Amino acid sequence: MPNIVRIAPATRSSLTLGRNYRILFPNYRHCPRMPLIDPDGHALPGILGGHGVRAEKPDGSFLGCDFIWLHPESGFPMHTHPGDHILYVIRGAGFVHIDGRDILVGQGDVVHIPAEYPHRVFTSGSALLMAAFGHPHKEIDSQERMALV
Repeated sequence: MPNIVRIAPATRSSLTLGRNYRILFPNYRHCPRMPLIDPDGHALPGILGGHGVRAEKPDGSFLGCDFIWLHPESGFPMHTHPGDHILYVIRGAGFVHIDGRDILVGQGDVVHIPAEYPHRVFTSGSALLMAAFGHPHKEIDSQERMALV
């Protein structure tokens, strides 16, 4: 079952792990944007994405986070992902459609979507900027990022 929580906006841009490791969080303001595509390679109207961070785990899978911009009156079709993902709303407002319900989300909201769980994200009158974390992670411009339902 998906979960939604509300938290304060993030304030740190980096995190130090001991003296030799540092995780950098890219700044979405300077991130090059590209159209997101469906599994057939067609651009999703009004939706742009940008590469965030990506790391390979010891098992060969990837963990990552990308940025997604939805223009007003745009949205993803119903889809699933092979792994769990978490959406963090950075700015704006929109809806997550889960279990036949449209749930309003806005700045500071976090949504967990379990693996293979049908859902969609869409906007009405305002734009939406999200950070999308996933495992296993697929590149932002990958046709394998989602499967349509």
